[in-house]
Amino acid sequence: MALIAVLVTAAIGILTNVVTDSFTWTAAVVLALLIVAAGVLAWLQTGTATRRSVRQRATRAGVIRRSPIRLRGAGEVSDRADRHGRIERSKVDNAGGRVERRASGGGVIDRSDIEID
Repeated sequence: MALIAVLVTAAIGILTNVVTDSFTWTAAVVLALLIVAAGVLAWLQTGTATRRSVRQRATRAGVIRRSPIRLRGAGEVSDRADRHGRIERSKVDNAGGRVERRASGGGVIDRSDIEID
């Protein structure tokens, strides 16, 4: 897809030179179509980016124990235990969503598996 976008952009440059040198309606229409095609390709490429993020953080006497994370494809997972909070025996299997868990102030997340397909 990136190669096609580069070729379309190069064709736009060449046709711009042709149109400004000796104007013809055919060249102008082809130039307009190539500009539209370049815009569509740019829009399509924005959707192909994937964000992958996994964070596990235990602070201020917080505990995260036996809580595996499996991230398949794009997605985000964030586990945070602080101020004596605990996340235990809670696995996450994520195939493209966002999961955020937080145990704080003595709170406990125990045996709470999350699966997103």
